[in-house]
Amino acid sequence: MTALKCKMCGGTLEFKSGDTVATCDSCGTLQTLPKMDDEHRMNLYDRANHYRRANEFDKAMGIYEQILNEDRTDAESYWSLVLCRYGIEYVEDPNSHKRAPTVNRAQYTSIYDDEDYKSALQYATAEQKKVYEEEFIWKRNYYRFYYAWCLYLQLAVVMTQVKTPSMDEYSSWAADYPVGTDYVLQTYSVPTKIEKIISTAPSNTEILAGLGLADKIIAADTYSEGIEGLSKDTELMDFQTPDAEKIIELNPDIIIASGYNQVGSSEDPYKSVSDAGTPVVYIPSSSSIDGIYKDIEFIAELVNEKDKGNEIIDSMKKDVESIKEIQMTQIIDILIAILIYILFKCLSRSLAYFTVRIFKPKTKNKKAIKNNAFYTPLKVFYIILGLYLALLFIRQPLNTEAWINNWVDQLFKISFIILAANGIANSLTTNNKMVNRLKDKMNPEVEDSMLKFILKSIRVLVYVVAGFMIITDLGFKLNGLVAGLGIGSVVITLAAQDTAKNLFGGLVIFLDKPFVVGDWIEVDKYEGTVEDITFRSTRVRTFENAVVNIPNAVIANDSIINWSRMEKRRNKVNLCLDLDTPLEKVQIVQKRIKELLVQHDDVIDDTIIVRFDNITDNGMNLMVCSYTNSLDYASFLEEKEKINFKIMQILREENVELAYDTKTVFVKK
Repeated sequence: MTALKCKMCGGTLEFKSGDTVATCDSCGTLQTLPKMDDEHRMNLYDRANHYRRANEFDKAMGIYEQILNEDRTDAESYWSLVLCRYGIEYVEDPNSHKRAPTVNRAQYTSIYDDEDYKSALQYATAEQKKVYEEEFIWKRNYYRFYYAWCLYLQLAVVMTQVKTPSMDEYSSWAADYPVGTDYVLQTYSVPTKIEKIISTAPSNTEILAGLGLADKIIAADTYSEGIEGLSKDTELMDFQTPDAEKIIELNPDIIIASGYNQVGSSEDPYKSVSDAGTPVVYIPSSSSIDGIYKDIEFIAELVNEKDKGNEIIDSMKKDVESIKEIQMTQIIDILIAILIYILFKCLSRSLAYFTVRIFKPKTKNKKAIKNNAFYTPLKVFYIILGLYLALLFIRQPLNTEAWINNWVDQLFKISFIILAANGIANSLTTNNKMVNRLKDKMNPEVEDSMLKFILKSIRVLVYVVAGFMIITDLGFKLNGLVAGLGIGSVVITLAAQDTAKNLFGGLVIFLDKPFVVGDWIEVDKYEGTVEDITFRSTRVRTFENAVVNIPNAVIANDSIINWSRMEKRRNKVNLCLDLDTPLEKVQIVQKRIKELLVQHDDVIDDTIIVRFDNITDNGMNLMVCSYTNSLDYASFLEEKEKINFKIMQILREENVELAYDTKTVFVKK
């Protein structure tokens, strides 16, 4: 087996000796192979393909030329030169994960007439030729629309610009400046050898680059920046107001100007330059396709590249004719497809409305229908359906590639699955009548929090099933995925231990029901009202009005105090009376406090305890204990405050002092 880097993705490409095509295991694309006579040539191919994948096409072309110098019958080298010349980059399709060719360079020469392409077909094997021709069909279609778009833009720019000199005006210029043609305005004869050119318009710069003279352009207008082939070091100037001194300093052999440079002025803007001895040639910016042909023809003859100019013109004419070959029926089909999409888009709401009515005949309220879980997914579905039918309608007239058709079909299926899953998931709510009926039949005691937890689990399951259906539709085998999940489950389990603990903690909470939403609880140093119970945590609002999310694992492993489930609330006070207090006073205070509690409406009578509990170093301890009916914490504090005020009043009326912590200090004399 021989190994080579894939020219599309850079992966390792393995093949047997003598093979001319191979399939890459990494990107799955079928590709042609070069001649592999020795290791040196393999290294050259890897290096050239590396440059081409990095869009450094000129460097890559140099290496391919080096290979052809050693063997002029290598079809793959000729094909690689074509890829570089047209700037072909293989971009991964996110759906099929296959590599599709993308053009980065524009060429005036049709691929039909490309000599390297012809040589590639000449020396290719039958298998290689088939691959070349399949990619060639794509490039041909691309350039057909590319040139149509370019011509449209050219005409649009010309028609929207300020007044352009007409062909009659060109003739008047020639009358004033007779130079042997009615297409040029100049004051000096053109040099026979041109090495340094200044271009004052992007249209002229593009033509010069197409003629292969981009390296001879020493200065250009600012709008020419970025034109393919133009050096980054090329001087860029504003030629609406030319700097004559700067231009003369550059010492060009010729200045190729545009008719636009003279529009709006009766004076020649380059008169001072031409007076200094530099030839200035005006190319009238043409307002028609024929005029563009004449522009190219004249510039080519001007720079002694007449044959190359004719090739460009012939190539453009062929492409223009191929565009004209598009039948009116195709245009009508495209218009019909557009109407189909617009029709479905406009009727999507009505179609969704009536679809819900069909499956929900008892629902007549418009608001209720629009709030239905399937209404919005159905509306989106009908829009996608209109787009799909429109694309389906124009497949035949446009003769689209098979992979495009498959991609469209898959996209429609995936959209349907996603929308169906979304509709089902949206319908799984506690407000759903079917869910509530099922709840009542299964267990009327099931709480909303438990039901929400179950519904969330089902919704997750719905989306998981939808995901597996999409993966299967895309052609992936679930066997490998399941095996991968089995291997990765250990890693996932270790990485998600806390999440798993919280999940099981949530299940414990739902099953044991130590509290429900709305209960007042105390757990893990937090105290407040339960607002929500989720998979991972429980949300509690504290008395400071702050929200804290307590992990379910913490709650499941900690002691929980549920204050909301109290039947009564205890109020306990310990009064430490001074040791000097007479016992008669202690008994009087004890009796009065008990009477106070008995007379208090909120205190439960049979729970009252007022006892001389203990004697300490500081005083006599009087324990006051009772239970109230006030379960609400705020109400409890209010009643407790009332009782405490009255107890303090009794102590003052009886002149009884409370004891304080004291220490006896002995001083040694």
